Amino acid sequence: MPQKTLLLVFHPDLEHSRGNARLLEAVKTVPELSYRDMYLEYDGTYIDGATEQIFLEEYDLIVVQHPMYWFSAPAMLAEWMERSLTRGFAWPPGDGDALAGKGWRSVVTTAAGAADFTDAPGSASVETLLKPYEMSATFCGMRWLPPFVLHDVRDPAEGGLSDEALDTAATQYRALLEGEATID
Repeated sequence: MPQKTLLLVFHPDLEHSRGNARLLEAVKTVPELSYRDMYLEYDGTYIDGATEQIFLEEYDLIVVQHPMYWFSAPAMLAEWMERSLTRGFAWPPGDGDALAGKGWRSVVTTAAGAADFTDAPGSASVETLLKPYEMSATFCGMRWLPPFVLHDVRDPAEGGLSDEALDTAATQYRALLEGEATID
């Protein structure tokens, strides 16, 4: 039976994005996947938690895609979590189990290379920086899935991935989501 996937894209300027835009383009037509550009949905307005909860209840897998800014996600993701993953819906008291058993996968792009996250003084891997999201998903009874991380998405003229390498990563991302779209 197909698994319904909700892809939430948190990028404040997706139109001018290289990495996130290419990844989104690659997966838009994955069967059983719906996507939402959250900055387009909530252009300058507060997140409507009740509406987001309706979406969350409808899907089996939640994919949260965003660039890494200053070792974190764009601010709207924090607001989305605060307004959507509320007590009584996502965690007790009250019923608090609406997300139990659903999957969460973070998909992250960085302008910096992987070594910049692991080799520099005071550094940490992207997986370590995503720990608050993992803890939040787990707290809500969700299954934390390994993140898909794409480094070096800046322009190739600035030392970023070549267009070919970006296309390969986008193809891998699509294959990952297509594999998740079916439950054995």
